[in-house]
Amino acid sequence: MKTIAIVGAGFSGTLLAIHLLRQRAELRVLLFERRASFGQGLAFGTHETRHVLNVPAGRMSAFAGKPADFVDWLTRRYDERIDPNEFLPRAEFGSYLSDLLQRAMQTDGGRRLLLVNDEVVGVADDGPVREVHTALGLRYPVDAVVLALGNLAPPVPAALPVPLLRHPDYIPEPWSHDWIDGLTGRERIVVLGTGLTAIDVVLSLIERRHEGLVTLLSRRGLLPQAHEILPAVAVPTVFPRPLRLSRMLRRFRHAAAHGDWRGLIDGLRPQTQELWQRLSETERARFLRHLRPWWDIHRHRMAPQVAERVRAWRSRGRLIVAGGHLQSIVREKERFKITYRRRHLGDEAVALADRLVNATGVGSDLANSRIALVRNLLKTNRMSLDSLGLGPRIAADNTLLDAQDQASDWIFGLGPITRSRYWEIAAVPDIRLQVEQLVARLLSKPSISATRARRPPLYSTNR
Repeated sequence: MKTIAIVGAGFSGTLLAIHLLRQRAELRVLLFERRASFGQGLAFGTHETRHVLNVPAGRMSAFAGKPADFVDWLTRRYDERIDPNEFLPRAEFGSYLSDLLQRAMQTDGGRRLLLVNDEVVGVADDGPVREVHTALGLRYPVDAVVLALGNLAPPVPAALPVPLLRHPDYIPEPWSHDWIDGLTGRERIVVLGTGLTAIDVVLSLIERRHEGLVTLLSRRGLLPQAHEILPAVAVPTVFPRPLRLSRMLRRFRHAAAHGDWRGLIDGLRPQTQELWQRLSETERARFLRHLRPWWDIHRHRMAPQVAERVRAWRSRGRLIVAGGHLQSIVREKERFKITYRRRHLGDEAVALADRLVNATGVGSDLANSRIALVRNLLKTNRMSLDSLGLGPRIAADNTLLDAQDQASDWIFGLGPITRSRYWEIAAVPDIRLQVEQLVARLLSKPSISATRARRPPLYSTNR
């Protein structure tokens, strides 16, 4: 029987487990998660009703062949028709994933899936024996390992002094709401970042009727654009060869001047990964340096009702959005004093904060990662990092590449950790397609379990 270990039980890892269990194959799936929750991850584990999906419900099925599956599930759950164009709470999608996982387990009495509440800290392959090692000291023989680590924590702001990293009023990861629950409602809050994560923080504060001034600060001060109430009609754009960013941008701007830019952005979705792979490394670097912020705010948009709440808070003076380069962060009179040089104006401005929240976006600095498994893979040369700082180098079949450009035959990447190869690999439709392709690759590889009987398997109990 083939054994596949999935490291990470957020959306990517859970979806892979669900798809594997739907196959009529002799296999065992080990789903590892160091947190207590399986099947949701950070994005869909929120219980905030104001945290809604960034795309309509009709695009959120877990299965490409059943595009209405999520909407049908909601209809059965609430016994009423669900509008597929509606932007629903993300918690609903988290519940949907958990239910799919439970049903997949029940189909065979749970014999093929083991949920392991433990952290994978390393891997080893001694001859024919392949193993994953965990923080509890257990070893699991496997045939393949899939890294579904999700998005990394935001990078530490360079202006933040090391002694302040552990200050209780500095919030390094905004997804835990413990810090919000402890607010009085009158604190001045500065959020570093103006993307969707920062918007989530604002929505949580709105939910709690926060009265203190909130400032969002980023280099350019750009908020995500808003979706229209009705989804845009995707319009593909044909780009000439060879690809040049300047020529692509000119063609896109020309098309946008004569149509709906949202439809043009959505029309890029099916070809984004191919376009990224066709760009030279120099052109990719130019994109990251000059165009990435503009891509992010147009590609990753706010739901209409979210945009309206943000607009209302700004109009009442409760929310300030600022653009500028961080100069310094110090503690002064029991508050953070954040000094920044304002964009376009060039003068210095100061923001005071009782709480400083880091919502600067997805981290990618694996070279200095605190994740034990990543450190092990780098130390043993099973993983190498790309030159643009996006993450591990990934082969065409989603396996890891080492420093000698050799592809592993048993360690795979899934989801955001494969960003260096695909760039856009965070949305549900993108990961869903990647999962379906990876399932075929995993099942096509021969099992080596018959040759690795030197050590009996050790399994931890489900928790």
